[in-house]
Amino acid sequence: MVHPLSNLLGSAPEVEYSDEDIPDIFPDRYARVKAALKQGKAAGPDDIPPEVLKNCDLDVIVLEMCNTALMENQKPDHNGT
Repeated sequence: MVHPLSNLLGSAPEVEYSDEDIPDIFPDRYARVKAALKQGKAAGPDDIPPEVLKNCDLDVIVLEMCNTALMENQKPDHNGT
């Protein structure tokens, strides 16, 4: 059975992106976000406490991981598998 409101907005457009359309997460932007992290808060779904991201020298690793996930359209699995 088709839901009566399923076609209300129409179908999603088909969009193709090239690697050039998706900007990298740049170190300056990462630095601003990292500086805004509040210590003493609970870890996010990745189970990494803010103190680790803020105080450990993981910038290159985190940026590479985030940019790779962004470019390859990968969503992290938060179930630990």
